[in-house]
Amino acid sequence: MDWKYRRLPLTLYGLLALVFVPTSFGRPTYSISLESALRAELFTTNNYEVLQRPEQKVVVRISITILTINDLNIKDQALSISGYLTFNWKDPRLDWSDPTNTTQDYGNVDFLFSTEEYVWRPSIIIENSIQDMGVISDKSTPMRITSRGMVVWSPSGIFVVSCESDTTYYPLDTQDCKLKVSSKAYTINEVSLVLTLDPVILNFYSENGEWDLVSASGLDVRDTPIGQSSFSSVDFDIKLRRRPIFHIINTLFPVVLMAILIAMVFKLPVDSGERNGFALTVLLAYAVYLSIISENIPSTSVSVCYL
Repeated sequence: MDWKYRRLPLTLYGLLALVFVPTSFGRPTYSISLESALRAELFTTNNYEVLQRPEQKVVVRISITILTINDLNIKDQALSISGYLTFNWKDPRLDWSDPTNTTQDYGNVDFLFSTEEYVWRPSIIIENSIQDMGVISDKSTPMRITSRGMVVWSPSGIFVVSCESDTTYYPLDTQDCKLKVSSKAYTINEVSLVLTLDPVILNFYSENGEWDLVSASGLDVRDTPIGQSSFSSVDFDIKLRRRPIFHIINTLFPVVLMAILIAMVFKLPVDSGERNGFALTVLLAYAVYLSIISENIPSTSVSVCYL
């Protein structure tokens, strides 16, 4: 067979590959100048307004990544958490996926990064915070913007929230705390908060030496009425169990030992004259331990420690 005919199938395969394999011919490749042109068109040419909501009702999806439990102060009834909240919402003004809506094809620019100074963000607060009641803000954390206008923002911080403690079974207690996130200024008809499919992420969680994280979950969305308006809110439930070994050795064991010793007073001879002194010594030791325990539990009558 002639060599020209042998090359014919290869030539046909090459033509088919050019026809059916997607290419980016005619589309400008990514470059800094292309991204700069896109930024100029989105934020300057289109007169992007930071204070204007992207839509009449913006749906904001929320999740939390817990890095560690810093402390649960039973006496002050305060829970401290290190982590970051992740918010994502759609801003149609930042959509460049359709080349017919832009001056040129920006298809090779997959993402843009910006900050809250240039992009609209929802006004959100930690409702039960005991340190900072201001709106969540983080100018140093960039927002990730996709070509379809999805904005992802993950401000991090140390969140200190109130946690009503139940000291009935102290030191073998389990505490149920909540972190309440609520929209501020924007009513439920303007900004709606919803939970993501995986609202609590524990992939990077570090164990706490005193408290064991039993469970963490996102609760149902709720409405918070304030005056004539209602605001969208979501709750994260965090259940902690105290690690008991330290307190068993340093609290329960001495108390049980003193209870046994106080019964031993009846083993002393009546004429020894040591009964009163022995009983008072044990009583004073017990009083010292009660003062130590009372320093670690809140002054409340809602729940009373059995000790």
